[in-house]
This record gives sequence, structure tokens and C-alpha cells, in this order.
Amino acid sequence: IEDRQFSVGHFSWYQDITLNHGALAIPVSQRIGLAASMTFVNYGKIEGYDAYGASTGDISAGDWAGGLSIGAALSDQIKAGITGRFISQKLADVTASGFAADFGVTMQVNSFSISAAASNIGPTMKFESVSERLPAAVRLGVAYAPSQSFIVGAVEVEKKLYGDIVTRQGFELRFNNQYFLRSGLSFYPGQGDYRSLKA
Repeated sequence: IEDRQFSVGHFSWYQDITLNHGALAIPVSQRIGLAASMTFVNYGKIEGYDAYGASTGDISAGDWAGGLSIGAALSDQIKAGITGRFISQKLADVTASGFAADFGVTMQVNSFSISAAASNIGPTMKFESVSERLPAAVRLGVAYAPSQSFIVGAVEVEKKLYGDIVTRQGFELRFNNQYFLRSGLSFYPGQGDYRSLKA
């Protein structure tokens, strides 16, 4: 990045679920940038019950994560980054917390961009006596964007460390550098299932 950048977002979903996100990125030098981010999900009010099915009133639930990132241009063609993140989850008076990391590298070759990433790499999180794995995954993608062109095409393969493989194909049409039309398709080979993505 060349200048300081700051973004905030608020998303309201169904059943009072909200997502809030903020991030700040600053350049340290011509080749290195630092960033900090915070994400909070509030699941709204949930009706609680005891072991006998009697109502105990509303309870609250939420997740939040705070991350620190560093990105570096290793050369004019290769860039890499890493994020360390603290994660916390809460359901009524029960909490769980843990750490995760993301790694990524991208290489520009003429009109092609080739990228690889590993996300949510970390130990399991424990809710009382129940341990849950993080949704860890590795991804490899290739994008093609001819110079001075209004179209971008991309293909990605994702392997969840504790799940299936999914492939994604998509394209973007750009108009006047202000308006964008995107569409794509996800394919789950293990399920033989296609799912369209539109924006």
C-alpha cells in the first residue's frame, strides 16, 4: 500500500444477527505494510432452556477476533503476508478462545496472478469439555487479467484440512473503472454439486 487505509463495516442479517468489522493499514516502507483488524459477530437474543426444558430467559452469544498483519513485497513480482489472530467465542456464561494464523503469497507473471494461501491454522478451541477444530483450509488460485482489458477471469481450488475439496471459477466485467459485474460457480467434487455465485 502507498497510503494509510481505514475501513469499517456494519452488516445486519436476519434474526438480529449483526457483523461489525474494522481495519487499519499503514505503509512502513516502500515494500512493507502493517495492518490491524477487528471483527465482531453478535447472534442476537437466543431463548435459553435448562436441562429439563424450562425457559431460563434470553441469553447472548457472540464471536470476535482481533488480528495483526504484515505484508511485504519480496520482489517486483512476488508479495507475501501473514496474519496472527486471537479468537474468542461466548455463549451465555461459557467462553472459548484460541489463536490462528493465515499465510499467503502471490506472484505476478505478465497478465497472470498466481496465489497460494493457508487460513485458520491453529489448535482446537475448547468449549468446556467439547473441542472444535478451526475451519482450516489451503487454497491455490490463478487469475488472468490482460492489461487495458475490461475482463478478469479466475480459478481457485480449496482443500479444507478437515473437509472436502471445492473448486471455484469466476469472472469480472469492469465498466469505466466504476461499475463491476461478477459471477462465478463453485463445484464440490465429493458431492457432485454446483452452486452459482453472483454479485
